[in-house]
Amino acid sequence: MSDSLWGVDHDFNMEEVLKEVAYFKGITYYTSQFCGSDDPPPTCIRSNLSYYANLVRSRCEDTLANCSWNGKPFKCCDYFRPMDTELGTCYAINTIQGREINQIKLPMKSNQTTGPGAIKFDVLVTGNVYVLNEEEVPSLTTLGSDVLNVVPEVSHRRSITIRNIENDAGARVISPEKRKCRYHDENFLEVYRHYSYSACTVQCRKEAQLRLCNCTNFFMPGVPERLKCGVDGIMCLNANLNELSVLKAKWSSRPGLYCDCLPSCTEAEISVVKDSKTSTTDDFSTVQIELASLPSERYRRNVVRGILDLVVSTGGTGGLFLGASILSFVELFYIIFLRPFCDVYSQHGEDPWYTKFGTRTLEDNKFTPNPEWAFEKENTGKVKHIKRQFVK
Repeated sequence: MSDSLWGVDHDFNMEEVLKEVAYFKGITYYTSQFCGSDDPPPTCIRSNLSYYANLVRSRCEDTLANCSWNGKPFKCCDYFRPMDTELGTCYAINTIQGREINQIKLPMKSNQTTGPGAIKFDVLVTGNVYVLNEEEVPSLTTLGSDVLNVVPEVSHRRSITIRNIENDAGARVISPEKRKCRYHDENFLEVYRHYSYSACTVQCRKEAQLRLCNCTNFFMPGVPERLKCGVDGIMCLNANLNELSVLKAKWSSRPGLYCDCLPSCTEAEISVVKDSKTSTTDDFSTVQIELASLPSERYRRNVVRGILDLVVSTGGTGGLFLGASILSFVELFYIIFLRPFCDVYSQHGEDPWYTKFGTRTLEDNKFTPNPEWAFEKENTGKVKHIKRQFVK
């Protein structure tokens, strides 16, 4: 590829630059040394880095061969479909995060009839195989235990166990912040269509890259071309590698990236039971991933007390200690707030003054003395009695 780009008599250091760009993970040693100087050679790549990366990276047909599930062969590239990641294009099977919306899925069933399932395939190039659930995506911070480094002439066999997670139906009505997890369709991310913890960390890293370098990794999914880094941008990412490539807790003071990401509510937990390697004379690597046994454990997330339970508990406590019920609270509200107004309006028809003059004011209530009335005082001891006498 380098000969077609720069001719036969090209600087071989440019091959290392092209290799760094094609498999970029945040490090730009050769790129900084040869293309970051004040007077870079004219053959240096300056922009449109994803184009040059795709020229070097292998297609699916050149990467995978001889795929089978429980001994039944299938066409590799019909089910291993492209998925955009921050590490470049990967080929994933039965994922919901793929580039295609309606991706064809292989029925990978394991039960008492079929026994533990196993998938087997040949990897024709040097690469990494990520063993993840259908929601997760490969990223810079994927655990090393989830990755197989495959090279020709070495066969890999990995045994795993799976624990699924079930959720109570009432968990849906509780906010993600309270239930401490998110369903994959409760997505707010720009980089992927479905939510997962690893997808959230990719979104977090994208925002940090924009904040620090004003551009993102040119492999970053869901990013317009104008925001993707050129050579100067990826050298900035390299300068901030310690902060961008490591995740840390909120309280930690060490260099790293803090991402406020909730785990997924439904992602399966995959544990490695055993890894084995065998040397061969083949110019490819054979990989077999199998279930060590049928799943026997399952996590379940239950809602201990929902809104209805709270209402029932409140009513039961009130009935036990106060002799009250919900109807009692309704009656109390009626007596305090509604009854006085109802009494006022109901008395309007019995009030002669209201019937004759309408609504009366404060001045209407002042008493005006009648000259035909007279008063006589009688003193009996210390107490004064007032006697009213009508004068004819």
